[in-house]
Amino acid sequence: MSHHISNNLTSTSSNNQADLTTAKADIVAIKAKTDFLSITQNVDLDVIETDTLNNKLDVATLNSQLANSVASTLKTNIDANTSARTTNATNIASNLTIISGHTSAIGANLLARTQNATDIATNSASITTINNAYPRETTIRQFALTSGDIYNDGKVKFYWDAANRQLRFWILDIPSGQYTVGGVERWVGTGITRVANYISQNNSTYYHYFTGPQLGGAVLNSSFNLSSSYARATYFLTPYSTNDYPSYEIIVLVGYSAGYNTITIKRLI
Repeated sequence: MSHHISNNLTSTSSNNQADLTTAKADIVAIKAKTDFLSITQNVDLDVIETDTLNNKLDVATLNSQLANSVASTLKTNIDANTSARTTNATNIASNLTIISGHTSAIGANLLARTQNATDIATNSASITTINNAYPRETTIRQFALTSGDIYNDGKVKFYWDAANRQLRFWILDIPSGQYTVGGVERWVGTGITRVANYISQNNSTYYHYFTGPQLGGAVLNSSFNLSSSYARATYFLTPYSTNDYPSYEIIVLVGYSAGYNTITIKRLI
């Protein structure tokens, strides 16, 4: 603001008085604005103006940087990484749950294996009991023209050989080195033939005949075939010297040679 008091003697006193009143009012207004200012040293208004401009530029820069921190690619990547970390934490927790489940399943399987081993041992003992309790006398019907196993008590199994119409045997469980002896008596019409000998050693690896030594392989004696009708054969099998093996007597009754034979198996001890 600028006020000029005229020195022209021609100016009127009223105009000068008006300018003085206005100037006084301006001074009062300035004083009201500067009452809160405390100045302890000389002030360069040009420097203040320059510093103020620089401060405005700094504020603009800070506002720009603040804007970048909110919407820039850097913030986007940081947000994405934070989300990924949250997802990874969730996946890790899920994997730990799965691992825990697998650990429980493995533990259950180990317990089941232990139980299975116990069950197998129990079943084996039961089988032994059943074998020992096998009926002392068993009678079956066997078609003469069909081969196959007809008896198994865990110690021996008997096999009907339809091709040669003879009974054969397989030793399953005898002490090592022990022999069995046996033989057969065949009765057809009025003719009777018979033979007996040691016939096996140790557990078998093939089916033996009852008609002679069978240590190196099965040896057929066809004169004991039951290929005729109206026939009977009696077989026996017993250990040579051990007390730890049963004895057997088997009777085969033949009506029609191509029909059904009646076979009775006796376990004697």
